Amino acid sequence: VDTSGARVEAGSSISDLTYRNYDGPLKTRFVRWWVVAQSGLRQTWGQGWFYMLAGLPLIRFLLVGFQMYIISQIGSDLPNYLGEPEGQRFALQFWSVLCGETNSMLLLIIALVAGGGSIAADNRANALLVYFSKPIGKIDYLVGKWMSIFITLLGVTLFPTALLYVYSLISYREEGFLTTEPWLGPHLLLAALVPAVLHSSLIVGISAWSKSPRIVAAIYTSLFILSWSLAVYLGNILCNGNPEMQNLIQHCSLRGLIIGIDQNILHVIVPNFTWPRRLESTVEIPKLWPLLTIAGTLVVGSLAAAWVKIRAVEVIQG
Repeated sequence: VDTSGARVEAGSSISDLTYRNYDGPLKTRFVRWWVVAQSGLRQTWGQGWFYMLAGLPLIRFLLVGFQMYIISQIGSDLPNYLGEPEGQRFALQFWSVLCGETNSMLLLIIALVAGGGSIAADNRANALLVYFSKPIGKIDYLVGKWMSIFITLLGVTLFPTALLYVYSLISYREEGFLTTEPWLGPHLLLAALVPAVLHSSLIVGISAWSKSPRIVAAIYTSLFILSWSLAVYLGNILCNGNPEMQNLIQHCSLRGLIIGIDQNILHVIVPNFTWPRRLESTVEIPKLWPLLTIAGTLVVGSLAAAWVKIRAVEVIQG
């Protein structure tokens, strides 16, 4: 029976053709991932206490800005470790905040909160059945989950970086801020992308293979901290007589990759970060292509691992 109440015989055409007059919005497959990303962003940013956590990196940047203000008021140059303020005067300040221990640990915690249960919680609640019962494919689901973590990490990093950059632009414009380091703004954008991409990819890959966000958090935290410590000590033990190779090995960890790649992007030579600390010595810029190769392998491998594991139903073999 059609909508008008008339009887329609089997095999005849549909009498009600009003659906042909629909002129509402038509969304392509390209934006389906955004539905998944919105769900993850609402779950993360919908909790009031998360704003306090996300505001901690801003406090670190504000402290650096206040330090720069005090130094400018007393008439001293900004601290640098090379004696080359014209080339690194401001870039080194931004690098010290972006890659410092405090900001690194804060980004780790935010990544765990935003991404630890991104897929693991769905695995535990069998939510994949709900997602894939709709016109959402694996690629839409994976991209949406990754983007929800990436947007969160990029936002909490880029916002305070932009504020400090604007403050430096206004305060030090007459001191050659734009003339000595004209490409600092785009370089800071690239530097902020590095931890966001690495954290998002790795934590999505681990979360896809678990049903417990706590286990994901424990594994990722251990991987982040232990890989850093292991790389530093292996570099000191295995390549003590080869500074270039020692420097490269010490960057072969999650945090070391972020430090080394951002060091190349901002092109700064930094104080020695090994233990025991020797502030009078510096760490040369490591070669970029090995770091990019390792980072790219980790990103692609993690996303591939998540792709393999994401299923609407559990496949039993044997």
